[in-house]
Amino acid sequence: MAAKAARWQVPGRRTGRVISFPLVVADHQGERYLACSPGGRIHIPVDPQAPLEEFEQIAAQYPVFRITPDRSASPPGSGR
Repeated sequence: MAAKAARWQVPGRRTGRVISFPLVVADHQGERYLACSPGGRIHIPVDPQAPLEEFEQIAAQYPVFRITPDRSASPPGSGR
């Protein structure tokens, strides 16, 4: 599985200051997924060295998003 680092940047609700969250874009079986990166997973209540079974118990609480093309967008250079 190949992965690339990404950042999600959003303005803070109170200050408007930009907040960055580290993410990973992972390629798996021909699909691309967006997930929390290892450095950004501090809030996940499982030790990084824990057995896979411990992660499986909480996995449904931490979503991963499949990335799909925006079919409604006009192709570049189409003038639309």
